[in-house]
Amino acid sequence: MINPTITPTKGPHAAHGERFRSVRLSLGLTLRRTAEVTGMSMTQVSMIERGEIFPSTLDVWPLLEFATGKLESYQKGTK
Repeated sequence: MINPTITPTKGPHAAHGERFRSVRLSLGLTLRRTAEVTGMSMTQVSMIERGEIFPSTLDVWPLLEFATGKLESYQKGTK
């Protein structure tokens, strides 16, 4: 049985994940839309935000382009 009094520690990439989520929310994006824009799955986006995994530059580049208005419609692998 899991002890409910123990608070789980955050993953090693928690600060990056919190920043990623902050950017997503400031852009008004849902997890689903972020997944569409970046070409990642919603599960992968969620795991990044929780600090469980660290995204590669190729994973977040579409989000950066979207945030700066350089991305109108993006499909991973094509521009």
